[in-house]
Amino acid sequence: MDRIIQLFRSLSAPGVKEGNIFSAIKINKSGNFRVGISPDKMPSLLFASASDKSVGTVGNIILRNITVIFDAKCSIIDNNRTEEGFFTIIKFIGENELLVNHFLRSAEVLTSSLGNRYTNEQIKREIYKFVELFTSLSEPPIKTAQGLWAELFVIERSSNSRKLVAAWHATPEDKFDFNAGNERVEVKSTSKDKRSHRFSIIQLNPPEGTRVMIASLFARRSAGGRSIERLISDIQPSLAGDVEMLRNFFFVINQTLGNSISDSLSITFDYEVAKESVAFYAIKNIPRIMSEYIPAEVSAVSFEVDLSAAKQLDHNDIEDKNGLIAATL
Repeated sequence: MDRIIQLFRSLSAPGVKEGNIFSAIKINKSGNFRVGISPDKMPSLLFASASDKSVGTVGNIILRNITVIFDAKCSIIDNNRTEEGFFTIIKFIGENELLVNHFLRSAEVLTSSLGNRYTNEQIKREIYKFVELFTSLSEPPIKTAQGLWAELFVIERSSNSRKLVAAWHATPEDKFDFNAGNERVEVKSTSKDKRSHRFSIIQLNPPEGTRVMIASLFARRSAGGRSIERLISDIQPSLAGDVEMLRNFFFVINQTLGNSISDSLSITFDYEVAKESVAFYAIKNIPRIMSEYIPAEVSAVSFEVDLSAAKQLDHNDIEDKNGLIAATL
């Protein structure tokens, strides 16, 4: 969370040139988790080993933006006192300042999953899961920054952000942005003046028994708007303590932005325009091509629809008052 960022900003790099020496401060009461700064001024997460002896050789990890060294002997400087011990080090090695913040915010996934007491095997297992969150940052993005901003906006303004994050998906196979089984929500945004969006045939012809709602909004770039990073920061406290929820939250963000994340986190859109323009529609009220009229030999059908005259959805139309659609409205 932002608390970890603030703790990191309070640290000064140790006055040595190299080695596993860190200025660090405790994140939790037990002191098992610390945020530190290395001699080369890089942020690092330090997790105390379950014992003061190495439990065997484990292959270290090197990714585009982070490295992991398991069970390393370290010198920790905390408040002018030096302590030695074995720690697993997760070190950020990128250069983008916003990505530093993103890395430190993601640390809550680990601190929540490990708790105050753990074994060395648990450390390794949870760190491997944590590292998986960052593997997609070397891959091409699967959506635009505008698309992600719109989805984050919908989560942030919802009445139950946990319900939306639990249903959030970001793979090419997913036809809807939020999928909770029989209820699904698709977010559409446009930077143009007309409320017109492109739909795939399945988005407006979902499987029988499912209820689908379309959220539509205007997303306009604005220097004084809210950034993707700001929306992430605003949403994260509502997910506190739920490991799987936090993991899915950062997984979808990283998967969506991929190797464009460094440039995308700072992109800002006009929050007030989005707030005033957001509207919701049941698919029965949206002009569409019915799937039965598409020849079996024709595939990958998509079409543009102008929603300007479509009837909007309100709470009285919702069947499940505790479901995904109700939480989104």
